[in-house]
Amino acid sequence: FFALFRHPIERAVSIFYYHQVATHERGEGVYQPELADMTIQEWLGDNRRSGEAKNFLMKSILSKKSRDLIEDDLETAKEIIRTKFLVGLVSKMEESVERFDKYFGWYDHEKRPVCQE
Repeated sequence: FFALFRHPIERAVSIFYYHQVATHERGEGVYQPELADMTIQEWLGDNRRSGEAKNFLMKSILSKKSRDLIEDDLETAKEIIRTKFLVGLVSKMEESVERFDKYFGWYDHEKRPVCQE
């Protein structure tokens, strides 16, 4: 497996603002225009609304639906990531893609097309 990780605060802020403008989303609860009347602090304090921003990855890795995670869950998730994932960072996207390239042998760097704007 490989994964790109984003700083959790940046991720939460992005989710908060995305829900305010996602008129094109068809999923239940995705578009939430009422969030425009809330501060991000209020949203984060409301577990019903901000649940997906809190420990999403841990719950996914551990297949836990419960909101209640314990300290052992954190250690288990860290071990799974350490042993099963090749990790990249969204803040270092180019370096991360290069890392994935090298590991998986996706492209021959000599023959890779050059990006043209």
